[in-house]
Amino acid sequence: MTSDIRGDVGIKIYSEYFETFVELGEQVEHVMTTIPGATDVAVEQITANPPCRLR
Repeated sequence: MTSDIRGDVGIKIYSEYFETFVELGEQVEHVMTTIPGATDVAVEQITANPPCRLR
């Protein structure tokens, strides 16, 4: 079990683009709410700041 997921099922989404992250999170949340027995489905935003890439 991943340490920062506090439920029986957790889905992590990674993206370089914050807008993509938000959109995918909403899509996953919508799909998860259609699953019979799924309760307390929610998207948790860990950070609004994408990582800084230095070259």
